[in-house]
Amino acid sequence: MKELLEKDPGAMQLPFSLEPGDQVTQAFALWAVSDRIAEELGKCCACNGPTFRIVTITSAKKLEKRAALCGKHFAISLKAFPHLNSQNSPDAA
Repeated sequence: MKELLEKDPGAMQLPFSLEPGDQVTQAFALWAVSDRIAEELGKCCACNGPTFRIVTITSAKKLEKRAALCGKHFAISLKAFPHLNSQNSPDAA
């Protein structure tokens, strides 16, 4: 994934939008969710590629929304939110 970022230096824009007070709270694999959610989030929200991870964004009012990300866009998100990487490690269970 690092190679993808190095090939496209302009790709550092986040693939999802955050409002003031929003926080990216977690990331999980697509297969870790229900079938209904998997159907809704089967494609990356930025490029329509296959989903690698889904991130949860929590608003200041504690409302949650989800964004599906392909591997490339998840790598971009990791640059901005490094705490997501520790959630995806095998030790994070």
